[in-house]
Amino acid sequence: MLASAHTLRASALLIGCVALLSSTFGRVLPVVKRSNTTCCGYNLVNRGNTRFRYEHVIDFSSLKSIEDVTRAGWEISDGWQICSANGKTGQVGWASETTVRLVRGEGLTLTVPGGQSPTAKHFLGAEIVFPYLALGGYWEVEAKLTNVPGAVAGIYTSHGDPWDKPLGWKDEQAIKVGSSTLMKGNQYVSAGMHMANVHPDTGVTFRADSPFPADPSQAFHKYSISWLPESTCPAVDQPGASTKYRHDGNLLNLPTGGYSTHPSRFIITHFTNADPTFSAGPPAHDAVITIKKVRAYFNKPNKLGNGACPTRGGFDCSIQEACPVTVS
Repeated sequence: MLASAHTLRASALLIGCVALLSSTFGRVLPVVKRSNTTCCGYNLVNRGNTRFRYEHVIDFSSLKSIEDVTRAGWEISDGWQICSANGKTGQVGWASETTVRLVRGEGLTLTVPGGQSPTAKHFLGAEIVFPYLALGGYWEVEAKLTNVPGAVAGIYTSHGDPWDKPLGWKDEQAIKVGSSTLMKGNQYVSAGMHMANVHPDTGVTFRADSPFPADPSQAFHKYSISWLPESTCPAVDQPGASTKYRHDGNLLNLPTGGYSTHPSRFIITHFTNADPTFSAGPPAHDAVITIKKVRAYFNKPNKLGNGACPTRGGFDCSIQEACPVTVS
């Protein structure tokens, strides 16, 4: 199976998962179809009537086999590094197809296996990749997290460089959650959710934290990234640009810079790198997150290149012509 060629750099606490996703560009993906062909796009009525050309909705809990996941275009990463390396030891999370399973009636499980050696060079983890490259979009993930200490769950957008430059462009927009600091922080990490934007030109990371109102390992909750178009391209290092993060529809604390401007992939990941200041671990027991459903509205870029921006551009789908949708 094809996999994301994730070549990542060692980094400090909550640094981004900068990825090179070149292998995905050769994949044959399902044709994106609109659920209502009389509409020219989709109007997010509770996000300022922002309109996107394409929709992708997948209910993993209703699928019958893992083949249904890949037939829908989702990529299950295998044999590549996941996210940041441990800055002191170089230990990394490592994607494996064996850690992704479909549980009928529940969803897609992403596991960091328990009992891995603390001295291992690679720790097995799990990662899935959204089928389509996007330039602007809304991604909503319904998931149940884990309270088994020693792993990190993340949902994020990341720009991939198809020419395999050493780091690629550095854009990232992420929500990450460490299971060791789920409801209670420690001397290194605050409790709850950690939002991070990686500046597209400098690689500087902008961060913000928000606590959970209740233990997210006890029930399914919705996590969303809104990378919304602007009429003009916003300054990438100024507050007030377009990316917003939400939990069950409630706005989270937001990073104040580093907004993405490049075509990006959307990725869901679960990993450990044994860094006591970040993921901790490896977990003593299987750490499992379950993804029930993903709902996405997005635009596909006309071309790849530095200096792009998620703008409305020539997209002339009016509010009246678009299918109205309400998101969380």
